[in-house]
Amino acid sequence: MDEERRVSSEEMDKKRQTQTAYHYLCHLEEARLWLSSCIEEDLPCATDLEESLRNGVYLARLSNFFSPQDAPLKKIYDI
Repeated sequence: MDEERRVSSEEMDKKRQTQTAYHYLCHLEEARLWLSSCIEEDLPCATDLEESLRNGVYLARLSNFFSPQDAPLKKIYDI
């Protein structure tokens, strides 16, 4: 009878971290595609999107998509 290989806790932690990172990037890519379709603009790749979201310009444009009277484009400044 073949014995199953025992996996160490370090290996299990590494696998869990890898899976978590993979799922995060998948969700980030889904969000990028959704945001891009809403604001009708090409966005940076998922790995660069995090940095681009920090200044709030894309989120302000998304606000304009949902409520143009509350977030007019003329008040959104891209640095």
